[in-house]
Amino acid sequence: MAKLRHISIAVPDVEAAALFYQNTFDLECVHKTERSIWLSDGTVNLTLTPTENFKGTDKEGFVGIDHLGFVVDDKEDTGRKLVENGGRAADGRCWDPNGIMVNVNDKYWLGSK
Repeated sequence: MAKLRHISIAVPDVEAAALFYQNTFDLECVHKTERSIWLSDGTVNLTLTPTENFKGTDKEGFVGIDHLGFVVDDKEDTGRKLVENGGRAADGRCWDPNGIMVNVNDKYWLGSK
């Protein structure tokens, strides 16, 4: 069976996005290039790449990922950190500073371990 281990999202400010995910979800920086940052929880890697990479290509106007889901030990604490680090929460939903929806759950999703 295939296993999901890598997600890449395009963001306008790679450094700011990395700080958000590191400070909110304790992701660790595992690799950094001149243009992108790779973060990980030890199982899945999240690559942050600048949206400017797509200007003038067939991916200009790129439509990115719908949402990310994180299993956490304490939803309230993570929600607080999310807002403190520039994200927003409303009506039981959360978004990172770039507007990408982030699901925060204390249970695994059906089929995940």
